Amino acid sequence: MNVNVQIDPAYPASDIARVAFSMFVHIADFDKNITAQDVRRFQAILRDNAWADNDFRNCLRVLQQDYSTFWTSYEDGVLLVDADSIATELNRIQCGIEAEAASKLRLSLARFIEKLDGSAYGVKVMQGDQRGRLQARKELVAILDEAGKQSARPAPALMDMPSVFPVLHVPSVPDPPAIADLWPAATISPGQAPVWGGGKTKVRCVSVAWETQDTKTYSFVADPQVLFHYKPGQFITIEIPLGGNVLRRSYTISSSPSRPYTLSITVKKVPMGWVSNWLFDNMVEGFECAVTGPAGKFTCHDHPSSKLLFLAAGSGITPLMSMLRWLADTCSATDIVFINNVRTPDDIIFHQELLHMSTRLAGKMRLAIVPSSVSPSRPWHGPVGSVSENLIQTYAPDFIERETFVCGPPGYMAAVKSMLAGMGLPMSQYHDESFGGASAAASPAASTPSPPAPLVATQSAFRDQPGRLGSAPSLLSFKNAVIATGTASTNAPTSRQLNLAQQPPRSGSCPADPAASRAAPARSPSGPLDTTRTANVSIQGSNDRFLVRSGQTILEAADAAGVSLAHSCRAGVCGACKIRKMSGRVEMAEQGILSQADMDAGFVLTCIGRPIGDVILAL
Repeated sequence: MNVNVQIDPAYPASDIARVAFSMFVHIADFDKNITAQDVRRFQAILRDNAWADNDFRNCLRVLQQDYSTFWTSYEDGVLLVDADSIATELNRIQCGIEAEAASKLRLSLARFIEKLDGSAYGVKVMQGDQRGRLQARKELVAILDEAGKQSARPAPALMDMPSVFPVLHVPSVPDPPAIADLWPAATISPGQAPVWGGGKTKVRCVSVAWETQDTKTYSFVADPQVLFHYKPGQFITIEIPLGGNVLRRSYTISSSPSRPYTLSITVKKVPMGWVSNWLFDNMVEGFECAVTGPAGKFTCHDHPSSKLLFLAAGSGITPLMSMLRWLADTCSATDIVFINNVRTPDDIIFHQELLHMSTRLAGKMRLAIVPSSVSPSRPWHGPVGSVSENLIQTYAPDFIERETFVCGPPGYMAAVKSMLAGMGLPMSQYHDESFGGASAAASPAASTPSPPAPLVATQSAFRDQPGRLGSAPSLLSFKNAVIATGTASTNAPTSRQLNLAQQPPRSGSCPADPAASRAAPARSPSGPLDTTRTANVSIQGSNDRFLVRSGQTILEAADAAGVSLAHSCRAGVCGACKIRKMSGRVEMAEQGILSQADMDAGFVLTCIGRPIGDVILAL
């Protein structure tokens, strides 16, 4: 791609571009183990350069244009990227520009290092085997500090300071990017490409798009490439490797199966939502992870109707948006009423697309976006308030005839369900996204735990709040792992444990931290401690065997014993922990994931299943 860059002749953009490239390589190749993923992340930073001021942005454009030339010179040993060479060149550059410009340059380079650290290398530094990269970053920060001190001293003439970097002859037209980088779907042929319809698959992020100030959409392609197949409204479980552990979290697919080349999730950053915060601060184009799915029965696909009513609140819009896109793309003749409740006009996810859809579908869709409050300084010409009988009667007077789909915070869904039942809607036509888990009354293990002793998790049970909306998560403590919700990263000493205060679960939340079961015996449904009732669970084909106390789920006991079992929601609603029972009895609370055929075949959910006597499971 030819990039026309206009540079102030007094500002040495090409020299600064070489310094920035050298800083990148100094960190990424510190241990001579740079990867293709490192390069993709770095190129994403160069493209997404809105954080830089105009002068430094021009330097990044030069770097992007001349990247292959810089890399060739580095590989040939002509371009040096050690700390001394970078420091000498930076000092030479700032001696040739005004003091104010030199100060701005140091600030820009500091921000550049933060971007490298947060979006490109934060995960690797935290893994423990990449301490060299952390050391390289510290060296660069020290170079900038020393450069600031040097700028206050009398500087020698610029001509007296030869550059340690060579003068490079840059071709006028650089090599174009590979077609696979420009067009991820270019190698997929609809008639030949395999179709993903379930299971675990490796994916790569190809797009990160802002929806609101705290919500982003992350789009993925499969590697190796496949066409994604699922039902609109279903969800996946995303797995993020971090610090030797795996963070698992289930999110609704916001894209439509009618657009099978990419798979998208739209995630709102929430307080104490570990995974949503990590995604918001760290997920970039080129990042590779795994997804499992699809799962879930919240889909209009299974309830065909000539009339639909969609009710959404906040980020609960994501499964309904998948359904709406699918209905539009498949030219459905269904009449749709879409009521979207939000906090303020600034919190409307998919705002422009919703307006476009209402125009595209014309008489087949009625849209109501209803903020609960509007600033007096901002004009708003639609309804304001909360969901109500009057609102539904106004936009869907024939609601009794409509198949109804509701998604939002648990309190919102409970209120809407009660209201619609009171208005006469047959409950056979009511469907909601049940990502809240069993109530405390239904699960003895859900009682509020006593303040625990310091805990150490033995496997990945790290998760966001149990539903996509609502209550706070249980927090875990990880030995030798760093939990980061921002872009900065630190590496805890090997012997130190990071202890987080455990939050008591609210109604509808996941069970308490499974590691808490090591600190106190389980309670029986009647209340008193009961340590006499136990069961042995064995995993067929392995040496894994663990004890389950009365009141514990199989998954809680496995966590306590250090046995790794697949899981995600811990509330019996995602199906990630589904496993076949070979012998014994397992009781489960009410669930909607396993079909009768699944149960007849012996499948159980370990996150809500409790053994009655000894049990043998098969992975």
